[in-house]
Amino acid sequence: MTTPTPTRPLLVQEHVVTTSDQREHHWDAVDTYFTCLVTCDLEDRECSTHCVEVLRLSC
Repeated sequence: MTTPTPTRPLLVQEHVVTTSDQREHHWDAVDTYFTCLVTCDLEDRECSTHCVEVLRLSC
């Protein structure tokens, strides 16, 4: 009888950054996300969702 291998949840994504250019692109995307988020009204969920989508598309 074999022991099942534990698996990670599907929501966990590993980001392997290997070059300086990739690191810079990653942090530029995060900076853009926070800049977008700061412009949103706290009650505006649509704006927040838009910022998340922009981040998702840039990574």
